[in-house]
Amino acid sequence: GETAAGDDLEVALRCEAEADAMLAEERTDAAAEWFERALTLRLHALGPGDPSLTHVAEMLARTANHAASMKLRGGPTGAASLQEVERCLKSTLDLLNRVRTGVGRGSRSVIRAALAPCFNLTLSNLAALQQRLGNTQAALVWLREAQALCGVLPPADAAATHLSLCALLSHLGRHSEAEHHASEAVRLGEEDIMQLDTLQQPSGDGVDAAAMLNDKASALAVAYNNLAVQREFLGQASECLALYEKAVVLAEGHMDPGNPLVSRLRDSHRNALQTHRRAAGMGGPLPPVRQPPLAAKERMSSSSLSRE
Repeated sequence: GETAAGDDLEVALRCEAEADAMLAEERTDAAAEWFERALTLRLHALGPGDPSLTHVAEMLARTANHAASMKLRGGPTGAASLQEVERCLKSTLDLLNRVRTGVGRGSRSVIRAALAPCFNLTLSNLAALQQRLGNTQAALVWLREAQALCGVLPPADAAATHLSLCALLSHLGRHSEAEHHASEAVRLGEEDIMQLDTLQQPSGDGVDAAAMLNDKASALAVAYNNLAVQREFLGQASECLALYEKAVVLAEGHMDPGNPLVSRLRDSHRNALQTHRRAAGMGGPLPPVRQPPLAAKERMSSSSLSRE
């Protein structure tokens, strides 16, 4: 009845307060557990169509995925820890689906757009988990689901999804498909930077426009590099040198000089340049020094997790 629903909401608010406290201590894994409890209670009390669910769902997705990505990108992780990552991500996905399916027709497009990045990031991390476990085909299934959301995602998120697909397909030897996804990542990355004309002043949420430009330029540098890598695999070496050069110019202009990625991009460009010069001197093409594509940059930092 109404009393039980009110009790659930009161407990949900306490859970959210605990989650905020965990965020203040940068304990995102604990914060995710509290947000999971809060969202479950709100769903029980209010039903899946209530508009107040969206913000809690977003906070759950942010914290759960941040905690998962830290474990996946860290050092050696035991089987029990990876099982907990999978449980947390799948539970988050289930709760997001419950929120989405209860939305009325009039609000569906708005909620879908709000939750699409949450779904995409959760699916992408489930793919990363399967890659960590060596299950490349399962990883590809999760990434295909993430790709299906690209049409309603911000360009940066869609580009990161295409870069993840590029890296996985390249690992599987499917370089023509990988080249397509790298090309899409470049297109979306360029589109993303073109949208920055609205960010000339610091935004209201404290994000500095210059820092945002640097972040987006770095992501585009990776996309240029990976497109060049795939075109080398496809025997299109003559098109690669300019792409490698673009990657280096962007990286040197927008990344810390001590960042290891800058060195890797310079190495890729230098190897391609040497190959091109040797080929010109010998009057014909030489096999390129092929390198694996670079990983897409993690999309969520701890600074992005504070509550609005």
